[in-house]
Amino acid sequence: MHTIKKSQNISNWYSYIVQQTKMADYSPVGGCIVMLPYATKIWENIQEYHNQKLKKRNVENANYPLLIPNSILKKEQEHIVGFSPEVAWVCEGGNKKKLNEKLAIRPTSETIMYYFFAKFIQSYGDLPLKHNQWCNIIRWEQTLTKPFIRGKEFWWTETHTCHALKKEAEEEVKNGLLDYVDLCQNLLAIPLLKGKKTHYDKFPGADYTTSIEAMMPDGKSLQMGTSHLLGQHFSKMFNIKFIDKNEKKQFAFQTSYGFSTRLLGAIILVHGDDDGLIIPPKIAPIHIAIIPIYSQKNKSKIINKAKEIKEILEKLNLEIILDLDNDKSPGYKFNKWEQKGVPIRIEIGKSEAENNYVCCVRRNWKVRINNNPNYKKKEIIKFNDIKKQIPEILNEMQNELLTEAKNKLAKMYFIPKTKQEFIEILNKSAGYCEVGWCGNKNCDELIKNKTAARIVLIPDNPKQKHNKCIVCGNPSKEIVLFSKKY
Repeated sequence: MHTIKKSQNISNWYSYIVQQTKMADYSPVGGCIVMLPYATKIWENIQEYHNQKLKKRNVENANYPLLIPNSILKKEQEHIVGFSPEVAWVCEGGNKKKLNEKLAIRPTSETIMYYFFAKFIQSYGDLPLKHNQWCNIIRWEQTLTKPFIRGKEFWWTETHTCHALKKEAEEEVKNGLLDYVDLCQNLLAIPLLKGKKTHYDKFPGADYTTSIEAMMPDGKSLQMGTSHLLGQHFSKMFNIKFIDKNEKKQFAFQTSYGFSTRLLGAIILVHGDDDGLIIPPKIAPIHIAIIPIYSQKNKSKIINKAKEIKEILEKLNLEIILDLDNDKSPGYKFNKWEQKGVPIRIEIGKSEAENNYVCCVRRNWKVRINNNPNYKKKEIIKFNDIKKQIPEILNEMQNELLTEAKNKLAKMYFIPKTKQEFIEILNKSAGYCEVGWCGNKNCDELIKNKTAARIVLIPDNPKQKHNKCIVCGNPSKEIVLFSKKY
Protein backbone atom coordinates (compact mmCIF):
# COMPACT_ATOMS: atom_id res chain seq x y z
CA MET A 1 0.00 0.00 0.00
CA HIS A 2 1.43 3.37 -0.98
CA THR A 3 1.74 6.19 1.54
CA ILE A 4 1.27 9.18 -0.79
CA LYS A 5 -2.26 10.43 -0.17
CA LYS A 6 -4.36 12.54 -2.52
CA SER A 7 -5.94 14.21 0.49
CA GLN A 8 -2.52 15.39 1.73
CA ASN A 9 -0.52 16.23 -1.41
CA ILE A 10 -2.50 16.01 -4.62
CA SER A 11 0.42 16.96 -6.87
CA ASN A 12 2.76 14.24 -5.56
CA TRP A 13 -0.11 11.77 -5.46
CA TYR A 14 -0.94 12.50 -9.11
CA SER A 15 2.63 12.00 -10.33
CA TYR A 16 2.98 8.79 -8.33
CA ILE A 17 -0.33 7.29 -9.47
CA VAL A 18 0.27 8.08 -13.16
CA GLN A 19 3.45 6.00 -13.08
CA GLN A 20 2.43 3.38 -10.53
CA THR A 21 -0.72 2.40 -12.45
CA LYS A 22 1.19 2.39 -15.74
CA MET A 23 -0.85 5.18 -17.29
CA ALA A 24 2.30 6.92 -18.52
CA ASP A 25 6.04 7.21 -18.10
CA TYR A 26 8.40 10.09 -18.69
CA SER A 27 10.30 10.58 -21.93
CA PRO A 28 14.00 11.53 -22.09
CA VAL A 29 12.70 14.80 -23.59
CA GLY A 30 11.39 17.00 -20.79
CA GLY A 31 7.66 17.68 -20.99
CA CYS A 32 6.98 14.57 -23.07
CA ILE A 33 5.58 11.19 -22.03
CA VAL A 34 4.86 7.74 -23.35
CA MET A 35 1.15 7.03 -23.04
CA LEU A 36 1.11 3.39 -21.96
CA PRO A 37 -1.50 0.76 -22.99
CA TYR A 38 -3.77 1.25 -19.94
CA ALA A 39 -4.22 4.97 -20.68
CA THR A 40 -4.26 4.36 -24.43
CA LYS A 41 -7.23 2.01 -24.03
CA ILE A 42 -9.16 4.70 -22.18
CA TRP A 43 -8.27 7.17 -24.96
CA GLU A 44 -9.42 4.63 -27.57
CA ASN A 45 -12.74 4.24 -25.74
CA ILE A 46 -13.13 8.02 -25.86
CA GLN A 47 -12.25 8.00 -29.56
CA GLU A 48 -14.78 5.29 -30.32
CA TYR A 49 -17.56 7.19 -28.55
CA HIS A 50 -16.69 10.51 -30.17
CA ASN A 51 -16.29 9.04 -33.66
CA GLN A 52 -19.92 7.94 -33.50
CA LYS A 53 -20.93 11.51 -32.67
CA LEU A 54 -18.84 12.86 -35.55
CA LYS A 55 -20.33 10.35 -37.96
CA LYS A 56 -23.86 11.48 -37.08
CA ARG A 57 -22.87 15.04 -38.03
CA ASN A 58 -21.18 13.92 -41.28
CA VAL A 59 -17.66 14.69 -40.07
CA GLU A 60 -15.03 12.54 -41.78
CA ASN A 61 -11.71 11.47 -40.29
CA ALA A 62 -8.58 12.38 -42.24
CA ASN A 63 -4.86 12.80 -41.58
CA TYR A 64 -2.91 15.93 -42.46
CA PRO A 65 0.88 16.55 -42.48
CA LEU A 66 2.87 16.94 -39.28
CA LEU A 67 5.31 19.42 -40.86
CA ILE A 68 4.15 22.87 -41.92
CA PRO A 69 6.29 25.10 -44.17
CA ASN A 70 7.12 28.45 -42.57
CA SER A 71 5.62 30.29 -45.55
CA ILE A 72 2.24 28.66 -44.88
CA LEU A 73 2.32 29.02 -41.10
CA LYS A 74 3.20 32.73 -41.16
CA LYS A 75 0.51 33.48 -43.74
CA GLU A 76 -1.93 34.27 -40.94
CA GLN A 77 -0.15 36.70 -38.64
CA GLU A 78 -2.59 36.80 -35.70
CA HIS A 79 -2.54 33.03 -35.59
CA ILE A 80 1.24 32.63 -35.70
CA VAL A 81 1.82 35.41 -33.16
CA GLY A 82 -0.49 33.54 -30.77
CA PHE A 83 1.50 30.34 -31.14
CA SER A 84 5.02 31.53 -31.98
CA PRO A 85 6.52 31.09 -28.47
CA GLU A 86 5.50 27.41 -28.54
CA VAL A 87 6.40 26.45 -32.13
CA ALA A 88 9.17 23.85 -32.58
CA TRP A 89 11.07 24.00 -35.87
CA VAL A 90 12.90 21.54 -38.12
CA CYS A 91 15.82 23.32 -39.79
CA GLU A 92 17.94 20.38 -41.01
CA GLY A 93 17.17 17.27 -43.03
CA GLY A 94 19.14 14.06 -43.53
CA ASN A 95 22.92 14.30 -43.27
CA LYS A 96 22.49 17.64 -41.47
CA LYS A 97 21.55 19.29 -44.73
CA LYS A 98 20.15 22.74 -44.03
CA LEU A 99 16.60 23.10 -45.36
CA ASN A 100 15.75 25.84 -47.85
CA GLU A 101 12.72 26.61 -45.72
CA LYS A 102 12.32 25.73 -42.04
CA LEU A 103 9.39 23.50 -41.15
CA ALA A 104 7.14 23.91 -38.11
CA ILE A 105 6.07 20.82 -36.18
CA ARG A 106 2.34 21.41 -35.97
CA PRO A 107 1.20 23.32 -32.88
CA THR A 108 -2.31 23.08 -34.40
CA SER A 109 -3.39 22.34 -37.96
CA GLU A 110 -5.43 25.31 -39.18
CA THR A 111 -2.84 26.62 -41.62
CA ILE A 112 -1.84 23.34 -43.25
CA MET A 113 -5.41 22.07 -43.49
CA TYR A 114 -6.69 25.31 -44.96
CA TYR A 115 -3.96 25.24 -47.60
CA PHE A 116 -5.62 22.04 -48.80
CA PHE A 117 -9.19 23.20 -48.20
CA ALA A 118 -8.58 25.91 -50.82
CA LYS A 119 -7.91 23.10 -53.30
CA PHE A 120 -10.83 20.92 -52.23
CA ILE A 121 -13.52 23.62 -52.33
CA GLN A 122 -14.65 25.12 -55.63
CA SER A 123 -18.44 25.18 -55.59
CA TYR A 124 -21.26 25.34 -53.04
CA GLY A 125 -21.72 21.64 -53.81
CA ASP A 126 -18.42 20.98 -52.02
CA LEU A 127 -19.86 22.40 -48.79
CA PRO A 128 -20.08 21.78 -45.98
CA LEU A 129 -16.62 20.26 -45.73
CA LYS A 130 -15.96 18.66 -42.33
CA HIS A 131 -12.66 16.95 -41.53
CA ASN A 132 -11.45 15.65 -38.19
CA GLN A 133 -8.08 14.22 -37.30
CA TRP A 134 -6.72 12.35 -34.27
CA CYS A 135 -3.08 13.28 -34.00
CA ASN A 136 -0.23 14.46 -31.81
CA ILE A 137 0.74 18.10 -31.34
CA ILE A 138 3.97 19.79 -30.26
CA ARG A 139 3.82 23.01 -28.26
CA TRP A 140 7.07 24.00 -26.58
CA GLU A 141 5.61 24.79 -23.18
CA GLN A 142 7.67 27.17 -21.06
CA THR A 143 5.77 26.42 -17.85
CA LEU A 144 5.94 23.39 -15.58
CA THR A 145 4.49 20.31 -17.25
CA LYS A 146 2.32 17.54 -15.81
CA PRO A 147 1.51 14.25 -17.62
CA PHE A 148 -1.73 14.54 -19.64
CA ILE A 149 -2.61 17.93 -18.12
CA ARG A 150 0.11 20.03 -19.79
CA GLY A 151 3.10 18.99 -21.86
CA LYS A 152 5.19 19.73 -24.90
CA GLU A 153 3.57 16.85 -26.79
CA PHE A 154 -0.02 15.70 -26.47
CA TRP A 155 -2.66 13.83 -28.43
CA TRP A 156 -5.96 15.32 -29.44
CA THR A 157 -8.85 15.49 -31.83
CA GLU A 158 -9.24 18.60 -33.98
CA THR A 159 -12.21 19.15 -36.26
CA HIS A 160 -12.20 21.78 -39.00
CA THR A 161 -15.25 22.70 -41.05
CA CYS A 162 -16.22 25.04 -43.90
CA HIS A 163 -19.74 26.32 -44.59
CA ALA A 164 -21.56 28.45 -47.12
CA LEU A 165 -23.44 30.45 -44.48
CA LYS A 166 -22.41 32.01 -41.18
CA LYS A 167 -25.45 30.63 -39.38
CA GLU A 168 -24.45 27.11 -40.44
CA ALA A 169 -20.96 27.67 -39.03
CA GLU A 170 -22.39 29.01 -35.76
CA GLU A 171 -24.60 25.94 -35.47
CA GLU A 172 -21.53 23.77 -35.99
CA VAL A 173 -19.68 25.60 -33.20
CA LYS A 174 -22.62 24.99 -30.85
CA ASN A 175 -23.04 21.31 -31.76
CA GLY A 176 -19.32 20.62 -31.51
CA LEU A 177 -19.23 21.93 -27.95
CA LEU A 178 -22.45 20.12 -26.99
CA ASP A 179 -20.88 16.85 -28.11
CA TYR A 180 -18.00 17.54 -25.74
CA VAL A 181 -20.42 18.26 -22.90
CA ASP A 182 -22.15 14.96 -23.55
CA LEU A 183 -18.85 13.07 -23.72
CA CYS A 184 -17.49 14.52 -20.48
CA GLN A 185 -20.65 14.16 -18.45
CA ASN A 186 -22.08 10.92 -19.88
CA LEU A 187 -18.83 9.04 -20.48
CA LEU A 188 -16.28 10.54 -18.07
CA ALA A 189 -18.76 11.40 -15.29
CA ILE A 190 -17.28 14.91 -15.01
CA PRO A 191 -19.67 17.87 -14.63
CA LEU A 192 -18.92 21.01 -16.64
CA LEU A 193 -19.53 24.72 -16.96
CA LYS A 194 -20.08 25.99 -20.49
CA GLY A 195 -19.69 29.43 -22.05
CA LYS A 196 -17.41 31.81 -23.95
CA LYS A 197 -13.87 33.02 -23.50
CA THR A 198 -13.14 36.75 -23.21
CA HIS A 199 -12.27 38.54 -26.43
CA TYR A 200 -8.56 38.60 -25.46
CA ASP A 201 -8.51 34.95 -24.43
CA LYS A 202 -10.07 33.58 -27.63
CA PHE A 203 -8.27 31.31 -30.06
CA PRO A 204 -5.85 33.34 -32.25
CA GLY A 205 -7.69 34.27 -35.44
CA ALA A 206 -11.17 33.32 -34.20
CA ASP A 207 -14.25 35.56 -34.09
CA TYR A 208 -15.04 33.98 -30.73
CA THR A 209 -14.22 30.90 -28.66
CA THR A 210 -16.63 28.75 -26.66
CA SER A 211 -15.32 26.47 -23.95
CA ILE A 212 -16.14 23.87 -21.33
CA GLU A 213 -14.40 24.00 -17.94
CA ALA A 214 -14.18 21.45 -15.12
CA MET A 215 -13.12 22.04 -11.53
CA MET A 216 -10.29 19.89 -10.22
CA PRO A 217 -10.07 18.90 -6.52
CA ASP A 218 -7.14 21.27 -5.92
CA GLY A 219 -9.35 24.21 -6.83
CA LYS A 220 -7.96 24.81 -10.31
CA SER A 221 -10.10 24.99 -13.43
CA LEU A 222 -9.20 22.71 -16.32
CA GLN A 223 -10.24 23.58 -19.88
CA MET A 224 -11.76 20.36 -21.24
CA GLY A 225 -12.53 21.40 -24.80
CA THR A 226 -13.05 24.41 -27.05
CA SER A 227 -15.07 25.26 -30.13
CA HIS A 228 -14.27 28.32 -32.27
CA LEU A 229 -16.11 30.39 -34.83
CA LEU A 230 -13.36 31.37 -37.25
CA GLY A 231 -15.70 33.27 -39.56
CA GLN A 232 -14.06 34.25 -42.86
CA HIS A 233 -10.76 35.27 -41.29
CA PHE A 234 -8.80 32.21 -42.42
CA SER A 235 -10.73 31.66 -45.63
CA LYS A 236 -9.69 35.13 -46.84
CA MET A 237 -6.08 34.45 -45.89
CA PHE A 238 -6.01 31.07 -47.61
CA ASN A 239 -8.35 31.94 -50.46
CA ILE A 240 -10.99 29.33 -49.58
CA LYS A 241 -13.66 30.41 -52.07
CA PHE A 242 -16.69 28.78 -53.62
CA ILE A 243 -19.14 29.61 -56.40
CA ASP A 244 -22.57 30.04 -54.78
CA LYS A 245 -25.97 29.24 -56.29
CA ASN A 246 -26.04 32.67 -57.91
CA GLU A 247 -22.68 31.95 -59.57
CA LYS A 248 -20.88 34.48 -57.39
CA LYS A 249 -17.61 33.87 -55.57
CA GLN A 250 -17.87 33.79 -51.78
CA PHE A 251 -15.48 33.09 -48.94
CA ALA A 252 -16.36 30.12 -46.74
CA PHE A 253 -17.31 30.47 -43.07
CA GLN A 254 -15.15 28.25 -40.90
CA THR A 255 -15.04 26.58 -37.51
CA SER A 256 -12.63 24.46 -35.53
CA TYR A 257 -13.06 22.52 -32.29
CA GLY A 258 -11.11 20.00 -30.26
CA PHE A 259 -10.19 18.28 -27.02
CA SER A 260 -7.04 16.50 -25.89
CA THR A 261 -5.61 13.81 -23.65
CA ARG A 262 -5.88 16.24 -20.76
CA LEU A 263 -9.26 14.51 -20.35
CA LEU A 264 -7.29 11.56 -18.98
CA GLY A 265 -5.70 13.85 -16.41
CA ALA A 266 -9.15 15.11 -15.43
CA ILE A 267 -10.40 11.55 -14.88
CA ILE A 268 -7.45 10.84 -12.60
CA LEU A 269 -7.85 14.05 -10.59
CA VAL A 270 -11.64 14.19 -10.31
CA HIS A 271 -12.41 10.57 -9.45
CA GLY A 272 -9.23 9.19 -7.87
CA ASP A 273 -8.83 8.79 -4.10
CA ASP A 274 -6.07 8.04 -1.60
CA ASP A 275 -5.97 4.43 -2.83
CA GLY A 276 -5.49 5.24 -6.51
CA LEU A 277 -7.55 5.61 -9.66
CA ILE A 278 -11.31 5.26 -9.96
CA ILE A 279 -12.23 4.75 -13.61
CA PRO A 280 -15.85 5.37 -14.69
CA PRO A 281 -17.25 2.05 -15.99
CA LYS A 282 -18.16 3.41 -19.43
CA ILE A 283 -14.51 4.04 -20.30
CA ALA A 284 -12.80 1.46 -18.12
CA PRO A 285 -10.13 -0.65 -19.89
CA ILE A 286 -11.04 -3.44 -17.45
CA HIS A 287 -14.52 -3.59 -15.93
CA ILE A 288 -14.03 -6.47 -13.51
CA ALA A 289 -11.08 -8.18 -11.86
CA ILE A 290 -11.86 -11.72 -10.69
CA ILE A 291 -9.68 -12.89 -7.80
CA PRO A 292 -9.87 -16.63 -6.99
CA ILE A 293 -8.85 -17.50 -3.40
CA TYR A 294 -7.75 -21.11 -3.04
CA SER A 295 -5.50 -23.67 -1.45
CA GLN A 296 -3.74 -26.41 -3.40
CA LYS A 297 -6.49 -28.80 -2.34
CA ASN A 298 -9.37 -26.84 -3.94
CA LYS A 299 -7.42 -24.84 -6.52
CA SER A 300 -8.80 -26.61 -9.60
CA LYS A 301 -12.43 -26.37 -8.51
CA ILE A 302 -12.27 -22.68 -7.64
CA ILE A 303 -10.35 -21.66 -10.76
CA ASN A 304 -12.87 -23.51 -12.91
CA LYS A 305 -15.68 -21.61 -11.19
CA ALA A 306 -13.82 -18.35 -11.76
CA LYS A 307 -13.42 -19.16 -15.45
CA GLU A 308 -17.11 -19.94 -15.67
CA ILE A 309 -17.94 -16.52 -14.20
CA LYS A 310 -15.51 -14.86 -16.61
CA GLU A 311 -17.26 -16.47 -19.59
CA ILE A 312 -20.66 -15.31 -18.33
CA LEU A 313 -19.47 -11.72 -17.94
CA GLU A 314 -17.63 -11.59 -21.27
CA LYS A 315 -20.91 -12.40 -23.00
CA LEU A 316 -22.15 -9.06 -21.61
CA ASN A 317 -19.41 -7.28 -23.64
CA LEU A 318 -17.40 -6.54 -20.52
CA GLU A 319 -13.62 -6.52 -20.24
CA ILE A 320 -12.60 -9.06 -17.61
CA ILE A 321 -9.26 -9.91 -16.01
CA LEU A 322 -8.92 -13.24 -14.21
CA ASP A 323 -5.90 -12.80 -11.97
CA LEU A 324 -4.16 -16.19 -11.73
CA ASP A 325 -0.77 -14.88 -10.65
CA ASN A 326 0.45 -17.60 -8.30
CA ASP A 327 3.32 -15.46 -7.00
CA LYS A 328 1.05 -12.82 -5.46
CA SER A 329 -1.28 -13.03 -2.48
CA PRO A 330 -5.01 -12.20 -2.73
CA GLY A 331 -4.38 -9.06 -0.66
CA TYR A 332 -1.72 -7.86 -3.09
CA LYS A 333 -4.11 -8.44 -5.98
CA PHE A 334 -6.92 -6.58 -4.21
CA ASN A 335 -4.65 -3.54 -3.79
CA LYS A 336 -3.29 -3.77 -7.34
CA TRP A 337 -6.66 -3.66 -9.09
CA GLU A 338 -8.06 -1.15 -6.63
CA GLN A 339 -5.15 1.16 -7.35
CA LYS A 340 -5.72 0.80 -11.10
CA GLY A 341 -9.34 1.85 -10.60
CA VAL A 342 -11.06 -1.28 -11.93
CA PRO A 343 -14.77 -0.67 -11.19
CA ILE A 344 -15.60 -4.10 -9.71
CA ARG A 345 -13.61 -6.77 -7.92
CA ILE A 346 -15.14 -10.24 -7.66
CA GLU A 347 -13.80 -12.61 -5.03
CA ILE A 348 -14.46 -16.33 -5.12
CA GLY A 349 -13.15 -18.81 -2.57
CA LYS A 350 -14.13 -22.16 -1.10
CA SER A 351 -17.37 -20.99 0.54
CA GLU A 352 -18.45 -19.01 -2.53
CA ALA A 353 -17.80 -21.91 -4.91
CA GLU A 354 -19.65 -24.41 -2.73
CA ASN A 355 -22.66 -22.16 -2.13
CA ASN A 356 -22.91 -20.66 -5.63
CA TYR A 357 -22.28 -17.00 -4.90
CA VAL A 358 -19.50 -14.43 -5.24
CA CYS A 359 -18.36 -11.45 -3.20
CA CYS A 360 -18.53 -8.19 -5.16
CA VAL A 361 -16.59 -5.06 -4.15
CA ARG A 362 -17.26 -1.74 -5.87
CA ARG A 363 -14.26 0.55 -6.37
CA ASN A 364 -16.27 3.50 -5.06
CA TRP A 365 -17.42 1.72 -1.90
CA LYS A 366 -15.96 4.46 0.34
CA VAL A 367 -18.19 7.06 -1.31
CA ARG A 368 -21.20 4.80 -0.80
CA ILE A 369 -20.35 4.38 2.89
CA ASN A 370 -20.03 8.17 3.28
CA ASN A 371 -23.53 8.54 1.85
CA ASN A 372 -24.93 5.47 3.62
CA PRO A 373 -23.16 4.38 6.85
CA ASN A 374 -25.06 1.08 6.80
CA TYR A 375 -23.60 0.07 3.44
CA LYS A 376 -21.41 -3.03 3.54
CA LYS A 377 -18.15 -3.09 1.60
CA LYS A 378 -18.81 -6.54 0.13
CA GLU A 379 -22.02 -7.52 -1.63
CA ILE A 380 -23.15 -11.10 -2.09
CA ILE A 381 -24.32 -12.00 -5.60
CA LYS A 382 -25.69 -15.42 -6.44
CA PHE A 383 -24.42 -17.09 -9.61
CA ASN A 384 -27.87 -16.98 -11.19
CA ASP A 385 -28.09 -13.21 -10.60
CA ILE A 386 -24.68 -12.23 -12.03
CA LYS A 387 -25.97 -11.44 -15.55
CA LYS A 388 -28.60 -9.09 -14.16
CA GLN A 389 -26.85 -7.49 -11.19
CA ILE A 390 -23.38 -6.74 -12.55
CA PRO A 391 -24.60 -4.42 -15.37
CA GLU A 392 -26.89 -2.73 -12.84
CA ILE A 393 -23.98 -2.16 -10.46
CA LEU A 394 -21.80 -0.71 -13.24
CA ASN A 395 -24.60 1.65 -14.24
CA GLU A 396 -25.12 2.70 -10.61
CA MET A 397 -21.42 3.39 -10.24
CA GLN A 398 -21.34 5.55 -13.37
CA ASN A 399 -24.22 7.65 -12.04
CA GLU A 400 -22.77 7.83 -8.53
CA LEU A 401 -19.43 9.12 -9.80
CA LEU A 402 -21.16 11.93 -11.71
CA THR A 403 -23.36 12.79 -8.72
CA GLU A 404 -20.35 12.85 -6.38
CA ALA A 405 -18.43 15.11 -8.79
CA LYS A 406 -21.44 17.44 -9.09
CA ASN A 407 -21.68 17.68 -5.30
CA LYS A 408 -17.98 18.59 -5.09
CA LEU A 409 -18.38 21.23 -7.81
CA ALA A 410 -21.33 22.80 -5.97
CA LYS A 411 -19.17 23.16 -2.85
CA MET A 412 -16.45 24.91 -4.88
CA TYR A 413 -18.73 27.51 -6.52
CA PHE A 414 -18.81 30.88 -4.75
CA ILE A 415 -20.74 34.10 -5.26
CA PRO A 416 -18.90 36.80 -3.27
CA LYS A 417 -20.68 40.01 -2.38
CA THR A 418 -17.71 42.33 -1.93
CA LYS A 419 -14.30 42.82 -3.51
CA GLN A 420 -12.59 41.95 -0.22
CA GLU A 421 -14.57 38.71 0.13
CA PHE A 422 -13.83 37.93 -3.54
CA ILE A 423 -10.06 38.27 -3.08
CA GLU A 424 -10.12 36.33 0.20
CA ILE A 425 -11.97 33.41 -1.42
CA LEU A 426 -9.52 33.25 -4.31
CA ASN A 427 -6.54 33.39 -1.96
CA LYS A 428 -7.80 31.03 0.75
CA SER A 429 -10.42 28.80 -0.82
CA ALA A 430 -10.54 26.76 -3.99
CA GLY A 431 -12.99 26.93 -6.86
CA TYR A 432 -14.95 29.33 -9.04
CA CYS A 433 -16.08 32.84 -8.13
CA GLU A 434 -19.06 34.17 -10.09
CA VAL A 435 -18.93 37.97 -10.29
CA GLY A 436 -19.83 40.96 -12.42
CA TRP A 437 -17.18 42.36 -14.78
CA CYS A 438 -16.96 45.68 -16.60
CA GLY A 439 -15.24 44.16 -19.66
CA ASN A 440 -11.89 45.85 -18.96
CA LYS A 441 -8.88 43.55 -19.15
CA ASN A 442 -7.15 45.64 -16.48
CA CYS A 443 -9.61 44.36 -13.85
CA ASP A 444 -8.79 40.79 -14.85
CA GLU A 445 -5.06 41.53 -14.62
CA LEU A 446 -5.40 43.22 -11.24
CA ILE A 447 -7.04 40.13 -9.72
CA LYS A 448 -4.51 37.87 -11.42
CA ASN A 449 -1.68 39.82 -9.79
CA LYS A 450 -3.32 39.68 -6.35
CA THR A 451 -4.53 36.06 -6.36
CA ALA A 452 -3.08 34.19 -9.40
CA ALA A 453 -6.69 33.68 -10.51
CA ARG A 454 -8.18 35.09 -13.70
CA ILE A 455 -11.31 34.99 -15.81
CA VAL A 456 -11.71 31.47 -17.19
CA LEU A 457 -15.24 31.67 -18.60
CA ILE A 458 -18.24 33.83 -19.38
CA PRO A 459 -20.83 31.20 -18.35
CA ASP A 460 -23.96 30.50 -20.36
CA ASN A 461 -26.03 30.04 -17.21
CA PRO A 462 -24.85 32.23 -14.32
CA LYS A 463 -26.60 31.70 -11.01
CA GLN A 464 -27.30 35.38 -10.23
CA LYS A 465 -27.48 38.84 -11.74
CA HIS A 466 -24.48 41.10 -11.09
CA ASN A 467 -24.99 44.80 -11.82
CA LYS A 468 -21.50 46.05 -10.93
CA CYS A 469 -17.95 44.96 -11.66
CA ILE A 470 -16.65 43.37 -8.46
CA VAL A 471 -13.21 44.92 -9.09
CA CYS A 472 -13.77 48.55 -10.07
CA GLY A 473 -17.47 49.09 -9.26
CA ASN A 474 -18.39 50.24 -12.77
CA PRO A 475 -21.51 48.83 -14.46
CA SER A 476 -21.16 45.17 -15.31
CA LYS A 477 -21.06 44.14 -18.98
CA GLU A 478 -20.57 40.43 -18.37
CA ILE A 479 -20.97 37.85 -15.64
CA VAL A 480 -17.75 35.85 -15.42
CA LEU A 481 -16.08 33.07 -13.50
CA PHE A 482 -12.69 33.70 -11.93
CA SER A 483 -10.51 30.77 -10.93
CA LYS A 484 -6.95 29.60 -10.75
CA LYS A 485 -6.32 27.31 -13.68
CA TYR A 486 -4.01 24.74 -15.20
